[in-house]
Order: sequence, then C-alpha cells, then structure tokens
Amino acid sequence: MKRFVHLIYVFVMSFGFSAIWELSQIGFYVINEDYKADIPQFLLAATRDSLIIIGTYLFLGLIHRNLKWERWWTVTDTLIILLTTLGTAIFSELRALNVGSLEYSAYMPIIPWLGTGILPTIQLTLTAFIVFYIAKDKLTA
Repeated sequence: MKRFVHLIYVFVMSFGFSAIWELSQIGFYVINEDYKADIPQFLLAATRDSLIIIGTYLFLGLIHRNLKWERWWTVTDTLIILLTTLGTAIFSELRALNVGSLEYSAYMPIIPWLGTGILPTIQLTLTAFIVFYIAKDKLTA
C-alpha cells in the first residue's frame, strides 16, 4: 500500500508542477483570443507529461527491482531520466509542430538546430528531476 501511495504522490507532484509550467507558458503559444478555451489542452498536456514521468519512474523501478529506487540514485539513472524525458519532449514537440496542433508565438525562444521551443523542450526533463528529487527527500524523511 505504501508503494501505491508513493506512486500517487509522484503523480500528483508531477501533475502540479507540469500544470503550473504549462499554464505559465500560455503567452509563448498562438492561442485563441479567449485563452480560457485552451486551458483544457494545456491541462491535458500536463496529464500526459505526468504519465511520462510516472512511466520513467516505474521503468527505473524495474531496472532496480525496487520502486523506491531514488534512494540509490546513480549517474546511470540520471542519464536514463535525461534521455527518456528529453527524447520524449523533442519527439512530442516536433510531432505537434508537424501536425499543426500547436504554434509558437514570436516570444518563444527556439532551439535553432532543432526547431523546437526551448521552454517545452526542457520542461519534461526539469519537472522529472524536481519530482524525483522531492520524492527522494520524502522517502528519507
């Protein structure tokens, strides 16, 4: 039961940080004049990001054969988190740009050689590291 509660804790933190990040970026996207109509899309993105973070968390739990793997966080874990979340973010951004489901405003800083916005590209990775770090502290408290 404690493991399940810990997973819920990680998910809720992931969603909270992701939702705050997503909603704070509204000005960096081309959105409807009534921005409130776009809020569900941003919250859906936060939910998706939270599921990716939970998936990464569970994947590392399988590798360590322990769902509380963050107690023994290694350099390899850091690389897995970095590659998984950054790769997913880049793929998601490129896909969304190609199908036209999002468009950056003139205020979005772009990674020139990649063509994606820097803020959404780093968001998933930063959120995952923050959540896993806080989860680690929660376990040792």
